[in-house]
Amino acid sequence: MSALLAALSERDDVAVSVLYCGESGPGRSWGSPRGSLPNRIEPGVSLAGGFRLNPGLLSACAEARVDVWVLGTCYTSPSTYIATRALNHAGRPWVYMNEAPRLDRLASVKTLFLAHLLAQAKGVVGTGVSAAETYRRLCPALDRVRSIPYYVDLAELWALPLPTAPPEDAPVELLSVGQLIPRKGIDVLLKAYEQAFTIKDNVSLIIKTFDNPHNDLDSILHTLTANNSLFPDVI
Repeated sequence: MSALLAALSERDDVAVSVLYCGESGPGRSWGSPRGSLPNRIEPGVSLAGGFRLNPGLLSACAEARVDVWVLGTCYTSPSTYIATRALNHAGRPWVYMNEAPRLDRLASVKTLFLAHLLAQAKGVVGTGVSAAETYRRLCPALDRVRSIPYYVDLAELWALPLPTAPPEDAPVELLSVGQLIPRKGIDVLLKAYEQAFTIKDNVSLIIKTFDNPHNDLDSILHTLTANNSLFPDVI
């Protein structure tokens, strides 16, 4: 979504404004900084489970004069249903845009909520082909589903000189950068690292991340190293 907003800010044939439901999500950096587009934060309260409640969306959605709304809020959030109710009542078209839904032990209940939401949208945008296919499967009646893939600017990466193969006895450093939450697969990475190397090898895995309440790295490493005295070096 950040990349989409950045791209829109560079166009002169559309007028875009952004309405945030909160400063940022728990443990996330989304919306910070908020970019160059006109924007404001709708007052609200945070509920248990990370849900957000923004009653002011009723009037905001009804009063704003726009051609189309793009909703990027979580489909289980009360604010999402406040917004869709107001937009439907005012007869304003809206599109739902998000990642593929993560369905857990409450999947059957969540699927009903999401299918009901999608059925009311004028269109759905999935961030990636997999997300778009998931939305089509959940709501077969949808005829306007598109995919906008994740955008990563590789210009600075391609500007770096190509690395050369190190000498056989030179130390090797592997780098992993990202969120260390379960669905990002840090446990899979560490198990693969364990299978490929031991502490006797001249190799290190450097892990860079940021504070996140779902960061399980310490507990995963503790379990792996406790069961394997030859576990390779991790920094």
